Amino acid sequence: MTFQHLVVRPRLEALTGARGPAALMVFAQHAGESGFLPIVAPASLAVSFFFVLSGFVLAYAYFDERFLGLQFIRARFARIWPATMLSILLVLVILPRHAYLPQQLDVLSSGLVFLTNGLLLQSLIPIPDFYFALNAVAWSISVEWCFYLVFPALNRLLRRFAVKPLVVLAMIGAFLTLLAIQLGWSAFDATALAQPTWHGIVYINPAVRLFEFGSGILAGQLWCKAKISLRREQLVALLRRSSLLWQVSIAEVLLLGCLFYLLFISYQWDPGIAVAFGDSVRLLLLQWWSAIVLVALTCLLAFRLGFFTRSILCHPSMLRLGELSFGIYLFHQPLLKWLTLRFANPQYNMTIFKTMPTWSYSIILLTLTLILSALSHDLLEPRARRWLVNKPRR
Repeated sequence: MTFQHLVVRPRLEALTGARGPAALMVFAQHAGESGFLPIVAPASLAVSFFFVLSGFVLAYAYFDERFLGLQFIRARFARIWPATMLSILLVLVILPRHAYLPQQLDVLSSGLVFLTNGLLLQSLIPIPDFYFALNAVAWSISVEWCFYLVFPALNRLLRRFAVKPLVVLAMIGAFLTLLAIQLGWSAFDATALAQPTWHGIVYINPAVRLFEFGSGILAGQLWCKAKISLRREQLVALLRRSSLLWQVSIAEVLLLGCLFYLLFISYQWDPGIAVAFGDSVRLLLLQWWSAIVLVALTCLLAFRLGFFTRSILCHPSMLRLGELSFGIYLFHQPLLKWLTLRFANPQYNMTIFKTMPTWSYSIILLTLTLILSALSHDLLEPRARRWLVNKPRR
């Protein structure tokens, strides 16, 4: 089958514009952890947003497709694999071996690390030496790839049974979390990277994070259904006639406030440090609750009625930033590691760069990240996508 007969739906520009700030949140967290920003802002909510948004957009784009086969899988693989491999190549070029390869695994296991990363399957192994190897942030791309593999089946199940599959997904997440606890797996520990962790299950494993993706799919399906679409259009018309669009702006502010509260909770509690039984369960519940709030925010942004969405997220500069968000997410981490190693080098103290304020490095790094992202998005990814998706002509 082909996708040329897909119904062309209006582009949800506000959702594209929202990807940029989410990617910048991840950049800010890692820059803060590296000492290049004065605070460490938690970005786990941004990762959850990407999972929810991915499900929503796929359900929106393929709502009229009942059967998605190999071509869908190839298209999604071509979307994420080239840039991910480019980021790993960047790691291999600019970083020394000890900065990206496992230090506590043998040669055979190290080869397995390369294999799982090349296949985008490292998130299935709950061992930090695997899921944080090479380009550490690529673990979430691995999770996305696993989502794509199950999307055709999950999309049909949610279309037929609505909320019931989400309940099953939640039960699967709870079961795996309790299993990790029963096995006595500890939290993430930087001194024991070769040991399995419950962090690798609750926070990293695709089966546990599937609830967030599934929530986005269900929201996207409901958004496209005829009856709901008609009522949505009637509501929009009523708001416009009654000059009540300011209420939508207030709703945006309230939802953003709720998200900041969730960020505050995340900031007070670091899942990488917590070790008690309740902490793994608390992380799971936080991810579930975040998914619900993020689904509401995604739907509100898709309306494109409030001031925040119309005037800010839909601005051309924000749309461009959203297009580059995938590259921003992938390329910033290797550059941050490289600069961190430069700071640790005694020869660095003799250079002129030592006189620069620390915060200025974040601006330089962000600029370099944006340049790499633009080159990847505009030059590499379209060519690689055509080569991977289109059959070679004879």
